[in-house]
Amino acid sequence: LVLQSLITVALFIAVGSWGYSWRKNTLKIEDAPTQTTSNSVNQQTPLSKLGDLTAFTKIAADIKELETASNTNDAIARVADLEHDWDVAQAKLKPLDKDEWTAIDDAIDKVIREFRAVNPNQQGCLLAVDDLLKVLS
Repeated sequence: LVLQSLITVALFIAVGSWGYSWRKNTLKIEDAPTQTTSNSVNQQTPLSKLGDLTAFTKIAADIKELETASNTNDAIARVADLEHDWDVAQAKLKPLDKDEWTAIDDAIDKVIREFRAVNPNQQGCLLAVDDLLKVLS
């Protein structure tokens, strides 16, 4: 019984260590910046200390476009997407640059507050989204 327990614990540690190493290497590969072969400055996105934030910029641009067209319900749905994606990325992004992460997080929180207000004001919503786009660029 003791031998079986020792074998089980050793096997658990070996498999757990392998799984940890595999996942760590997978995350390193995902975090590696991609190389572009194009020399065009217009096609290259400037990277912040947090890495490539184009997904968040795209969502913010979608929100602005929807709200400008007075499509507030769809804009609110995209705000929920932004909030979710940002929260999911927090553990990965925040350690890279806490100050930049906090500035973007504050701007996102402002957008969320404006769109979730009891009576959302289009001008206030658009101003918050413009501020977010400035912080992201």
